Amino acid sequence: MKIPFKILSVLLICLLFACEENDFELTTNADEFFFLRNDGADMPVWVKGNTASKTIIIYLHGGPAGSGSFHCSIQESQFVKSLTNDYAMVFYDQRATGSSQGHFDKSSMTEEQFVDDLDKLISLIYSKYGSDINLFLYGISWGGYLGTAYITTDNYQDKIKGWINDSGNHNQLLAANYGKEMLIYYGIQQISLNRNKNDWTEILNWCEQKDTILELNDFIQVKDYFYKARRLMSDSTVHTSNWQSSYQNTMLYNSPYSASAVFSNNFFHTYVADNYDKLNLTDKLYKITIPVLLARGKYDFGVPQQVYDEVFEKINSEVKYNVTFNKSEHAISHGETDLFVDMIKDFINENK
Repeated sequence: MKIPFKILSVLLICLLFACEENDFELTTNADEFFFLRNDGADMPVWVKGNTASKTIIIYLHGGPAGSGSFHCSIQESQFVKSLTNDYAMVFYDQRATGSSQGHFDKSSMTEEQFVDDLDKLISLIYSKYGSDINLFLYGISWGGYLGTAYITTDNYQDKIKGWINDSGNHNQLLAANYGKEMLIYYGIQQISLNRNKNDWTEILNWCEQKDTILELNDFIQVKDYFYKARRLMSDSTVHTSNWQSSYQNTMLYNSPYSASAVFSNNFFHTYVADNYDKLNLTDKLYKITIPVLLARGKYDFGVPQQVYDEVFEKINSEVKYNVTFNKSEHAISHGETDLFVDMIKDFINENK
């Protein structure tokens, strides 16, 4: 099986001590592939687009079942195409996701470990493309949590020019409880309009039996209802691509991806379930001082407006934006794509 990329295995000792700067030629059409090895995980990394711009966006994929490999390979992704014309983008499969390799157990699946992996990747990108590059973080869904965890750790945010959070929350239980209230609001509205009455009645009956969501079973159930509610509200949203089916086709059939990539995500799913009540960065938000762009969809039940309002209020960034896209649900990059791309470009050009 031929892989049309330059493959480079990067050892941690090389990363820390021996890597020379500018190992890759800067170009307007970069297409480079290598591995990051850190603490028992081999994580594939793809660099796409205009590295000659000296502005690079690291893409933090969502999960469980997310994959950087999918997002960098999906041919119909207007989001990626539009950004890689002007900048470069870095995609990687986080440990225990996508096509990453290694021996994963609970001891290796921690927030601190995910943050450390990302920090090693950032050091590697600087070593390969130069210490003078402008580096931005973009996170989608779970990637939004990871990016927030990264920039609130030590002085790591000093390595980043700006942070773009697309539909990611910083507090799982807070988001779940506000999302439950959002389900009730739209359930009452939709039933009054005689739309999907049976489905909304089921959701309402469950929500009205719950006071505060604390238990894992309730957390899982309300998450399922978030997905269902987004589908029920699809007449109010826009979708630029059938990205879910494209994900399945990419992971199952396209080299260098395989069905094994799908199964590896079970480890990550277990991590989220084991830590649903601990994934909470509220008390660290005050540390954030770099420019921040928060983007959520009006019909995203998993990231209610109150969640981003808390972030906006608590961070200490002089440059910060809190934007709700009125025709989107979860993942603005798959919804109001063109509008979002223009906003990202303005944000990057303002802060690089």
